[in-house]
This record gives sequence, C-alpha cells and structure tokens, in this order.
Amino acid sequence: AAQRSAALAAGPDPWIAACTLYTLGENNWPNLESFIHSALESDSRLLRETALSAAGRFLSPAAGREFLRAHAADDSFPAVRDYARRRLAYLDQAPQGGLPMPLSTFERIIFLRGVDLFRDIDGEDLIHIAQVCREVSFPEGSNLIAQGDLGDCLYILVDGEIAVSVEGLGEVNRQGPREVVGEMAIITQKPRSATCTTLGDVTALRIDYDDFWDLLAEKPALSMGVIRVLLTRLDSAQKSSPALPETVDTAEIVNP
Repeated sequence: AAQRSAALAAGPDPWIAACTLYTLGENNWPNLESFIHSALESDSRLLRETALSAAGRFLSPAAGREFLRAHAADDSFPAVRDYARRRLAYLDQAPQGGLPMPLSTFERIIFLRGVDLFRDIDGEDLIHIAQVCREVSFPEGSNLIAQGDLGDCLYILVDGEIAVSVEGLGEVNRQGPREVVGEMAIITQKPRSATCTTLGDVTALRIDYDDFWDLLAEKPALSMGVIRVLLTRLDSAQKSSPALPETVDTAEIVNP
C-alpha cells in the first residue's frame, strides 16, 4: 500500500496526485513530508495548494507559519502565494474568529461535489470551476444581490444563511450552505428578481459572469450537466411555488 500510494502521489496526473496527497494528509501518513516537498515542485496549482494544506498535519504551529510565510513571499506562483497569504491571515485572526478558514482548490472541489448545480460534473472538470471561484465574506445585514440589479455573478453559499425577499411580497425563501444564489439571472441576463440578505455572517464562493460562460464554452460536459440540473430545478420551482404576480419569475425567486 505504501509503494502504491507513493507512486500515485508522484505520478504525472495532478488530479490523482492531489487526491492521494489529500488522503495521506487526512490519515497522517508517516512519510507525508517527502510527498509534500515533491508536490511543491510541481507546476500544478492544485497540487501545490493541496501540499500547503497538508503540511499543517505534521508541522508545529510555529513551523507551519514559517512554512506559509515562505510561500506567501514567493511571487513565482501567484495563485499559491495568495492562498498562503489567506491561510496566514486566517491564523492571525483565528483567536478572535475574524475570518473563515480559506479553502484550497482541492477543498473547494470536495465542497462543490455536494452542490446540486454541479452534481453531474466529474471531479477533474470541477478543478476548473474551483479555480475561478473567489471566496468572499459578508457581515450580517448585507445584500449579496439586490432586486433590479443586472446579474453579473452567482454565489455558492459555504457558511451562513440568507433571506430571499421580493418587493411587495416580503421574505419568500431562505437558503443556506451548498445552495446557489443568482445563477438564473446570469443565464437569462435579466435583472435580479429578488434581494438576498445575510441573516448572519456569510461566506460564499463567487463565480463571475465571464468566467461562468467561459467554462461552459470550454467544457461541453460541464455545460450539459449544469443545464440538466437547471431544467430540473426550474420545473420543480414552477410546480411547488405559490401563485405569484406575473411580473415575478418563479424560478428566479428560488435562484435569483
């Protein structure tokens, strides 16, 4: 088993290597350190971020910070540098609870696999989605989206809850972790049909309009999976929602 794991972690496929490295980290594999140093020489953002995350399994808190600082100062791989900086910021604020723990690309993939919109997407295709996501945080009482605004992004809720309200109707729905907000508006290019307000601190992954459509154009399997889920949700929303004024799109109230 040890030889097989070593071969997979050092193999040419970044996806398989990252899966192996993440699993070894979760199980505190004895030779994890050697795998991590090898992964940090890779050209793969996915593999490097997974290695940084796994390093925390065997390093002391002080050594872990120094390890992250070294990579936070390395401009040769900006995406990994930025991830190291977010991890450091989280560690600095952790005692006060000021920031949510940032997710590596691999951790985002695991999270996205549980999101209904992406349920039919293979793990390797989710890499591309995970890498265009941007982590954002909102304090209580913030509007993620406002009724009437143009749809320029969607949000995937990671932590916290939002209230969905429509002018003249009040609150019509609530959404929480692993639910998607705003995808209908960026697909239809119509103004938002509802306002989404945080009911406490909320962490979300944001995908911008251009990135969303670029992904659909580049990945036919991704397009088909997303369209299939959206059609199912549209049908379900129209059957289950109460009668609403003709000016309000039922599907967009569920997914403004």
